[in-house]
Amino acid sequence: MKALNSIGQVLAAVAYTCLYTGLIYLITVFPVAWLLSLNTKVMILVLILLGGVIQGLIIGLQTLLLMPYMWIVKKNIVALIISIGLIVFNLVRSDILLWQSVSGQGRTAIVVGVIITLLLLEALWVSIYGVIVAYAHGNE
Repeated sequence: MKALNSIGQVLAAVAYTCLYTGLIYLITVFPVAWLLSLNTKVMILVLILLGGVIQGLIIGLQTLLLMPYMWIVKKNIVALIISIGLIVFNLVRSDILLWQSVSGQGRTAIVVGVIITLLLLEALWVSIYGVIVAYAHGNE
């Protein structure tokens, strides 16, 4: 039964991590895309008034999405390594694809690319830290 549990955790790590990184990318990119669709004055006003709230919602959703890892990596180092590897691979790949689509589109696109890259790096850091904490908490 323990072997079946371990196999299930590894399969869940592969499936859920792909879903997780896709959702993290959407959660990160959609607010930035919405902000850029606004008028410049309105965008600056929204950033000043709601920037922290938007960032808090992004972190809150990311934390909520990390909760299934409490079961996925519980006492299973293989699932932990697969999860971390897929998180790094998928988010770095998403950032590379972003830069391929932004290249050659002007200074505004480069600024947007830098902002999204910083947000993805933050998401990468929080994700890896969250998965490791879930593993450590499961081994207590």
